[in-house]
Amino acid sequence: MARGSCGQREKLVLPLRLIKYFLFGINILFLLLGLLLIILGSVAIAFDVVSSLLQIPKFALAIIILGCAVIFIAIIGGCASYHQIRWLLIFYVIFLAIIIIAQISVAIAASAFSGQVRGLLEKGWVKIKDPEVLISVERTFNCCGFYNYTDNPAGNCSVALPGCYFAIEKYVKDKIDIVAISASIIGAFELIGLGMAIVLFAMMRKYTDSSVLNYDCLLYTSPSPRDRQKS
Repeated sequence: MARGSCGQREKLVLPLRLIKYFLFGINILFLLLGLLLIILGSVAIAFDVVSSLLQIPKFALAIIILGCAVIFIAIIGGCASYHQIRWLLIFYVIFLAIIIIAQISVAIAASAFSGQVRGLLEKGWVKIKDPEVLISVERTFNCCGFYNYTDNPAGNCSVALPGCYFAIEKYVKDKIDIVAISASIIGAFELIGLGMAIVLFAMMRKYTDSSVLNYDCLLYTSPSPRDRQKS
């Protein structure tokens, strides 16, 4: 292989390698953020006293499913970028676009859910017939009654304690903010990943020579003096 030809190919290989490893790193980050979504959803489901009041298991389950999808796409993207598999890269781009749309839907649902917390808590407090559940809420949040100690208290709690509504509302909205911030961070990196994947695919399609994609030029070594004498 001529050194001049190899020098030209090295100019093509360098940006390809940079994009390849940058996209691989982004997918490692996707993997970690997907785990974060699963943890957040699992905590929401495990906190039974709040789930029973707000009826949020379906919303929390949606967050867990989204986290699993993000992990799945991170694995696909990591393999597609590292091994430079074009058909897998196409699948990655399509699926990542679907994930971004799904995250936008979750963000909209979370925003709507945040505005309905008061009504859901009021309905949940009245609908729950098991006093032990409400007593558990009062113990967990160190509160008494819904708005105050005279508003349907579940047990013999202290009149000095505040109503449960304010503590639960703060807890729920804090968790919604965490989900919204996490989704925003993931979405921003997903858009970057989507753009990098499209650029990588375009470069791979343009330079279909396997020697370019496999970096044979980087393995080029100048001939030894003995080889020069033979030639």
